[in-house]
Amino acid sequence: MDCIFCQISNKEVSSEIVFEDEQLLAIIDLYPASAGHLLLISKEHISSIKDFSQDLIAHFGKISQRLSSIFFQNLKAEGITSIIQEGKFAGQKSPHQMMHLIPRFQNDGLNFSWNSKKVDEKERKQIFDFYLK
Repeated sequence: MDCIFCQISNKEVSSEIVFEDEQLLAIIDLYPASAGHLLLISKEHISSIKDFSQDLIAHFGKISQRLSSIFFQNLKAEGITSIIQEGKFAGQKSPHQMMHLIPRFQNDGLNFSWNSKKVDEKERKQIFDFYLK
């Protein structure tokens, strides 16, 4: 398979693995947003979060919480940005789904903000009704 993350998971390509269990790996990002930026990936090739089992999603949460604690304790991070990018227009660059765990520091120069939009009551109602279907 041409997926670099599957190759890392299968130990065909070396990487700096900071956590590993039966389901997940956490590796140091080669192109980090900040020092300590990790990629939390499933060992199984899954390209979309909609294909994650409920157990795997829960496990991602548990392990991301554990790694985040290390950011605060050992790296003295002042915050954490966790990102899952689903789809090309959300910034997903790899066909292997992952969670970015990015330690944040005052004046780190990172900007993960957007321009908030005002949604009128009619549109909010349409969106709300959509979720209830």
